[in-house]
Amino acid sequence: NRMLEDCKRVAPVIFEQAGRPCIAGPCPDDASDCPLYPGPYGPLEEGD
Repeated sequence: NRMLEDCKRVAPVIFEQAGRPCIAGPCPDDASDCPLYPGPYGPLEEGD
């Protein structure tokens, strides 16, 4: 994570889309064992 922060600081345009996709949207893997789960949007409600 620190390496990505350094890269974004040095070349922000190149690395603006880099990183975990779940930070900018829902998790594409639906990985409940991920340390970031349930992610920035909170847990899914039953039936979602």
